[in-house]
Amino acid sequence: MKNPEQCMTETDREGTEQQATLPIDISKESISEILLFKANEKACESAERWKKAAEDRKQAGAAHETDAEAKQADAANERNAGIDDKSKAKNEKAGDSECAAGDSYEDAASNYDKAADNLDEAAEQFEKGGKPDSARAAQKEAATARENAQKALEKSAKAHEKAANDYKNAMKPGKEAKAAEKAADIREQLAARADAV
Repeated sequence: MKNPEQCMTETDREGTEQQATLPIDISKESISEILLFKANEKACESAERWKKAAEDRKQAGAAHETDAEAKQADAANERNAGIDDKSKAKNEKAGDSECAAGDSYEDAASNYDKAADNLDEAAEQFEKGGKPDSARAAQKEAATARENAQKALEKSAKAHEKAANDYKNAMKPGKEAKAAEKAADIREQLAARADAV
């Protein structure tokens, strides 16, 4: 078996000799600074991932609101104040559209709430990463997302209330009850949110 020194090429020996002459005097403070930099970098990368998730949630929320608005336009086109069978059928269809709109607004609110939670997480990670300005910006975005969720829930409750009225006009008490219950559930969520502030 050959001695490891015999297996080394001339280039290997030069590299080993150069390494032996490099100063390797790293203080504990320097090591701490390097580790802190790496931790800050990791926290900021995490913050950016949370922020991107929040952006996707806000986009989903906005799309749900657009969908809800289209459904409410359909409901307005179907709504009829008559009491004949054709009018009742139109009112039932309007109620169905309003219920669907209310559900879409509720989905929008859920996405805005998740966006706010993601932005809160991003703000925390930015703080850990030593970026207080980015943390404040994320907190501000989170507050806006919560306001959007509140508005979407309000729209959802109103849509379900309209649906209940449409079902009443269509003489569909089962559907009327379900829509009124859904409106009440959302109004209770809104009341709880207001009490939590």
